[in-house]
Amino acid sequence: MRYEYLIPFYCTLLVGVIKKNVRASIFAIDSKRTLLWKMLSSKIVKTRRQSRVFPKANSLSAVKKTTYGQPTKPCEKDCKVLLNLVQEFGQETTFHGVNLMLAPGTGRFGSTITFFVAFSLLVFVCIFLASRFSKGQFKTVVEDTHFPLIKVNFPEVTICNKNRLNWLRLEEAKDIFLQSKHRNNSYEELFTKIVALYDTFTFGTFDRFAELEQYPLNDLNYINFTRVAQYMAWRCWEMLTKCEWLNHKEDCCDIFVERRSQLGICLAFNSINPPKARVNDSTWPWRTNKGGLDSGLKVKVMLNKHQSLTRTMNGIMVMTVEPNAWYYLPSDIFEQTTSDIILDAFFNRYDDETRRVPSDIRGCVFKDEQNSDDFKTLFGHSYRFENCQAQCQQEYLMKYCNCTLDIFYPPSPYRACQLVDMPCLAKYNNYLVNFEIPGQEKYLSSQYPGVVYNCHMSCDSLRYFIKIISRQLTAAQSMENTSLINLSVYFKSDFITKYKTILVFTWVDLIVSFGGTTGLFLGCSLISLVELIYFFFVVVPSRLRKEHDKPQQLKRRPSRLQKSKIKLREYREAYKRQQKFYN
Repeated sequence: MRYEYLIPFYCTLLVGVIKKNVRASIFAIDSKRTLLWKMLSSKIVKTRRQSRVFPKANSLSAVKKTTYGQPTKPCEKDCKVLLNLVQEFGQETTFHGVNLMLAPGTGRFGSTITFFVAFSLLVFVCIFLASRFSKGQFKTVVEDTHFPLIKVNFPEVTICNKNRLNWLRLEEAKDIFLQSKHRNNSYEELFTKIVALYDTFTFGTFDRFAELEQYPLNDLNYINFTRVAQYMAWRCWEMLTKCEWLNHKEDCCDIFVERRSQLGICLAFNSINPPKARVNDSTWPWRTNKGGLDSGLKVKVMLNKHQSLTRTMNGIMVMTVEPNAWYYLPSDIFEQTTSDIILDAFFNRYDDETRRVPSDIRGCVFKDEQNSDDFKTLFGHSYRFENCQAQCQQEYLMKYCNCTLDIFYPPSPYRACQLVDMPCLAKYNNYLVNFEIPGQEKYLSSQYPGVVYNCHMSCDSLRYFIKIISRQLTAAQSMENTSLINLSVYFKSDFITKYKTILVFTWVDLIVSFGGTTGLFLGCSLISLVELIYFFFVVVPSRLRKEHDKPQQLKRRPSRLQKSKIKLREYREAYKRQQKFYN
C-alpha cells in the first residue's frame, strides 16, 4: 500500500479543526475516504487477480492462496468439532478445575496438574472403600434388652429315664419279635442280652456291642431292635403325672410325645412334632408371655425301680433345646428332689444385608439357603446347628459301616443298621465319639480322628442359659417303692436380650462415602455425572451427525474488496447516526 493516499485525509482534518467547522471536516473526510477506498479497492482487486494468474513457486503466500478453499477431511472436521465441544463443556460443567484446565492462558498447566492429582487421590480412596466393602466385616449390637418372651418359643423339654426300658414288658416283646423256632433258652438269652445293651444306649457307646461277635447274630438279624426298644420304652402314663402349663392342669399324655433322640427313646414336651391331641393347635409349639414359677411347665416324674433291670442309675436326663433342633447336651436331675430349671435366653439375628457375604465367611446359614454348600441338616428338618451335627454323624456312620442307627435319628433315606452291623459300629466307636472342626486335629493328642464337621450357627438362633436348683423331698412328699422328681421349667424374667449382627460397611455407606469423596476431591455430584454422560452420549454424537449431514462447501475467506465494502457500509451507518444526532 502507498502512504501518499493518507495525506489528503490528515490535511482536510487539520483545516477543519482550525476553522472550528467539525461537521464540514467530517463531511470532507467522508468524501476523501470514499475516494481512497475506491482507489484501494481497484488496486487490491488487480493485485489479487495477478497473484492468481502468476503465482510464485517459491512463495509461501502464493501456495496458501492457491490451496485455500479445498474441502477438509472428515476426521479433521470431527476433531475440530469435538475440540470446540470440549471447550464448551469445560466452561459449563460443575466439575471443579475443568474450566480452568480447558481455558486458554498461562494457568492451564497448573490447573491440569492439580486436577490429575485430585483425580488420582479420588481413585485411591475409591479403591480403598471398595476393598473395605468387599471384606464384609461384621459387628454385633444389642438391638433390644427387653425383647418379649411371647415372640420366641418355649423350649422343647425332653425327659429321659436313665434306664430307658420297662422290663415288665420283656416277655411280651419275646412273644412279638422272636420267631417260634427261636423260642428256646439260648436264643431268648441272646435276645435279652441284646435288649439290655439298649437300656442305657446313647450315641458314642457302640463299644458295648463288641462282645456280640461270638454269637450267631445272623439268626436274629430279622429283628429290628429299634422297634423292640421303642416297644419297651417308658410310656407317658408310666412316668409322668400332675402336669401343669401356665398354672393350668393338663393331661401329660396330651402335651408329651414320644420321640427319638441321641439319648434313645424319650418323652418330649413342646416338640416340633405335636402329640395327637395338639395336631390342630395353631399355637403349637407353645409360648409364654412372662417369667416365674407359675408361667412355665410343671411335671411330677415317677421312677419305678422294680421295673428296671439295672437299678444303679437313678434319676432322669432333661434336655432343653429349641423346638426344631434335634439334640443338645442334657442335664442330670437326681431322684427324690424338687428341681427347678430356670431359663435365661438370648436371641441373635443376622440382618438380611449380610446375605451378600458367603455363608462360610459370614459364619451362619439362613433357613432358606438350600443352595449354599454349608447348608446341611437332617432329612425333613430346617437348618439348625444341632441338626447339622446330627447329619454329619449319619454321614460318618454311612462311611464306616454303610448304615445309620435309626433309634437316634428321624426317618431318612439311609439304610438302618441291623444286628449284624453292630460289631462294625463297635470297631469304629473311637472314630465316632468325638466332634472335630477342620484344622483342630493338629492340636489334639488322640490317635483316632473324630467326626470332622463344618457346621455354622443358624442366622436366627435362640440360645438358653440353664440354672438348676434342687432340694431334697421331705418325708411327706416321698412315695413308697417309687422315686419322685418334682420338675419345674420356667424363665426367670419377662424379657430376654436380642442381638443383631450387621455389616460394618453396607452398600448405603459405600454410596455415601463415594459421594463425599468425589465432592471433596472434584467438587462434583450425581448431577455432574449425569452432565458428563449426557455430553458424551447425547451432545457429541448429535453435533457430529449434524456436521456430517451438511453439504460439502468450499469455505473462503472474504476478499479485500468485500472487507472494504463491509467497512464502508459500517462507516456510512455511523455517519448517518451522527447526522441525526447533530440535527
